[in-house]
Amino acid sequence: MRSPRSRAVSRSAALAAACTLLAGAAFADLIVPAGGTVSLGGGTIDLGCSDVVVGGGLQLGAGAAAGTRNLTILAGGTLDAGSGAITLAGGWSNGGTFNSGSGTVSFVDAGGCSVASTISGGTTFYDLSLISSTGKVYTFEAGMTQTVANSLTIQGVAGTPLQIVSNTPGVQGNLNLSPGGTQSIAHVGVTDNWATGQPLAPFQTNEGGGGNARGWFGQPLQSTGIPALGGAGLIFLAFLIGTMAVLAIRRPRETTHAS
Repeated sequence: MRSPRSRAVSRSAALAAACTLLAGAAFADLIVPAGGTVSLGGGTIDLGCSDVVVGGGLQLGAGAAAGTRNLTILAGGTLDAGSGAITLAGGWSNGGTFNSGSGTVSFVDAGGCSVASTISGGTTFYDLSLISSTGKVYTFEAGMTQTVANSLTIQGVAGTPLQIVSNTPGVQGNLNLSPGGTQSIAHVGVTDNWATGQPLAPFQTNEGGGGNARGWFGQPLQSTGIPALGGAGLIFLAFLIGTMAVLAIRRPRETTHAS
């Protein structure tokens, strides 16, 4: 009689095999249900513009998920990138756990699979690439921060610059490149997105973006306005102003008396 553990391993292996066959042959969605586990090891799945939905556990190892349209990590789901690679043309939604490892996530143009790219939920990536030669719009969720630990690549082309916007006009999403990370950025327009880690594209111009892009293109992250004073500061300022006023009144009188 099989133990519960061996049955669980068998179910996971069968699920992995079934998903691999479906994704490779029929380009069906790769769906990992809650309680299920799929491990790619060193293998590659070409999803052919199909979706990945992770409700259980998906482990890339050194493998790759190519040809992905949209990728969704559900609440309770875990995606372990390992040292693998994910290539997708559509959106990224993280409502669960993403362990970046040393893996790469690349958003690309993909011919007939060119769909809108929305990045929602806060995620820490190791290597992140946003690439487009068609002026594609990448929409970041307002109020959320996407962090890049190692390498950030954003590449548009002259004449059709890639665009980064927020899903809520006037409310920024955030892109945080960690202090030790590297950046390769060209031909990008930014609207309602702040660079909250390293300054991004500091020697470039905002190509077609609408602004509200603090930390980008040489703009300071912090406002340069007059800082607000607390209660003690206001009292001290009032004291200084009063003292200066008294001195200004006394000085003409002392000059007149001396003469």
